Amino acid sequence: MALAVVKSATTMMSPDKRRPMVSIDSVTMSFGTFIAVQNVDLTVADGEFLAIVGPTGCGKSTILNAIAGLLKPASGTVSIDGAPVHGVQNNIGYLFQQDALLPWKTALENVELGPM
Repeated sequence: MALAVVKSATTMMSPDKRRPMVSIDSVTMSFGTFIAVQNVDLTVADGEFLAIVGPTGCGKSTILNAIAGLLKPASGTVSIDGAPVHGVQNNIGYLFQQDALLPWKTALENVELGPM
């Protein structure tokens, strides 16, 4: 699974002036009574590379889904470039863990299904 924040070259800053691009503050994600992740804090600076690693079921995909706006945290906040995430983000490139293509459509037709 991969996630990328897409931005134009004009918004990029020099490495010595990096600001937080993704901020996760005290995020708890739950499904019913099951708590998937609890009190997660994470800041990813502009231009920083980060790998989220862990065993199956530890919440890696859940956190990425919250960053992409596909899931809403039970508590805490997720922000991208200083703006709180509320719903699916149009500046996020997201590659699902499992294929999500419609096999009867061409690659272009599958891409065209996304929001523009």
